[in-house]
Amino acid sequence: MPFLQNLRFSELSALSDDQLSQLADLHRQCFEDAWSAKSIRDMISGQGAFGQAAFLESDLAGFSIFLPCVDQCELVTICTSPERRSSGLGRKLVDAGLSLAAKTGFTDCLLEVASDNAPARHLYESAGFTEDGTRKAYYLRKNGPPMDAVLMSKPTK
Repeated sequence: MPFLQNLRFSELSALSDDQLSQLADLHRQCFEDAWSAKSIRDMISGQGAFGQAAFLESDLAGFSIFLPCVDQCELVTICTSPERRSSGLGRKLVDAGLSLAAKTGFTDCLLEVASDNAPARHLYESAGFTEDGTRKAYYLRKNGPPMDAVLMSKPTK
């Protein structure tokens, strides 16, 4: 897609406070229980956190955050701006994170996703993740019943 060729990717650790605010704004657009810029800063400044932010000029198009856990890593969030969904950006962010995870020595990548989030589940399945189980009523919703978390994993190599 032509839009993907014009993106600039930045390591999360190199982002300015203003860009971290953009991440928090995008996270708020994507999730009911959104993270603040401070919580994102604290998370990515932790030992071993990695991921990327994708910008089209100065506009944030998407980002991902992975956290280490011994020899595995966890994809803790991925966000794409509403107008960039179904563009291939989410897959590009997942693939870039998995590549970095493999180079860093992580053996597997884990994640959890709400059972009713069909687009995200499709993204992860298309990237080679498989379902490992569920956590019943894991996601509490402000305007609806609790939703199960689907646990997924993929070897990084």
